[in-house]
Amino acid sequence: MDGQGAVFVSRTSELASYPGTRSYVQAAVDGVLRAGFRPMDMSYFSARDEMPAEYCVRAVSECDMHLAIIGFCYGSLVPNQPDDVSYTEFEFLTATQARIPRLIFMIDEDTPFPPRLIDAHRGAIDGFRTRLRSAGVLVKVVGSPDGLEAAVLHALGELRSQWERIPPYGVPDSRHLLNRPIVECDPIILGVHRAIQAVGESDDGTREDDLPEFVIRAHDRALRAEIAPAVTGSKLIVLVGGSSTGKTRSAVEAVRELLSDWRLIYALTAADLVTSIAAGQVTARTVMWLDESQIYLEGNEGAEAAVAIRGLLGEAHELLVVGTLWPEYWLSYMRPPAPGVPDPYRQARQLLKAAVKVDVPDRFGEADLKLARKLAAKDPRLAVALATQREGGVAQVLAGGPDLIDRWHNALSP
Repeated sequence: MDGQGAVFVSRTSELASYPGTRSYVQAAVDGVLRAGFRPMDMSYFSARDEMPAEYCVRAVSECDMHLAIIGFCYGSLVPNQPDDVSYTEFEFLTATQARIPRLIFMIDEDTPFPPRLIDAHRGAIDGFRTRLRSAGVLVKVVGSPDGLEAAVLHALGELRSQWERIPPYGVPDSRHLLNRPIVECDPIILGVHRAIQAVGESDDGTREDDLPEFVIRAHDRALRAEIAPAVTGSKLIVLVGGSSTGKTRSAVEAVRELLSDWRLIYALTAADLVTSIAAGQVTARTVMWLDESQIYLEGNEGAEAAVAIRGLLGEAHELLVVGTLWPEYWLSYMRPPAPGVPDPYRQARQLLKAAVKVDVPDRFGEADLKLARKLAAKDPRLAVALATQREGGVAQVLAGGPDLIDRWHNALSP
């Protein structure tokens, strides 16, 4: 991905004209340009003899990344297609088939849109929004053009730093696979939230962009005890907890401490994960990283990934598979359907039955708060979190604070 890598910008039709000062499309394009990429979308296409769908497939497939902004109009249908599919959804499906990274930005339902820019009958657009949420990609909800530009810039910056530093390892689409020694992996790339900032520096000169001091809690000790057997065998461990509770940070700290000389494999999608396994990329002394595990367990590709991981766990030695899930995802996957009802998560459930589940509490207990106060003496961010938290919500202040601040600055109404 060079400095002028192309990003295909897809959007539902109404977003090009609202709001009047700067459209969501222009905000996304500005974010793409600021990130150092070249935007492409259907508005750049000149008249051609090819069918629009054929040209669309070619244009999307030739880009390095697909970025979609989804509002409240489903849009025009692509002619001569077996299913009634809009151009926006067709572009997403094309990117999925081409196996290029996909970024989805969805306009918040609470955004005040003029009625003329919302489908009168919302079945088609609501169905599309639902399909995107279960397509194994992360969906970012935005509420303003400024918020969209900031989110696009952040997402593209993260992907650039993540995948540009990855050397090729022989997998056909290795640009979508992180395969590095654990000691060389950036925790932010692995999914750890950036922390809040505090004025000044700590006494030991810690930079504000470093991770805060880590408070080892009861679940961290349990996690380390479960990792130890993987040194000679294989194991799947899933950390389950709510948003911004420290699941990924716990996993990062544990593998860095116990398996620092192992390699870590982190695929962007379920398809990339299956490809890496089939290509023999997962060798001995490897950690397979499944942060936000729902990305790898949804749809047909998710079922294939679950089967591939189960096979790998049954054959490999010196292998640790680490995942994270919100409780609602864990319950959804583990709950069998009623008799006669389709079972889309059968393979995911079979995989998770073999997992060691480590519950990550939402709150710090008294012992955790006591240790945090000691560490706060050399970390002003931890001190701010302790002073700001309520009922033990220290992790949420540290990890969720930046998103809340962004929400505050980009609020639609004071």
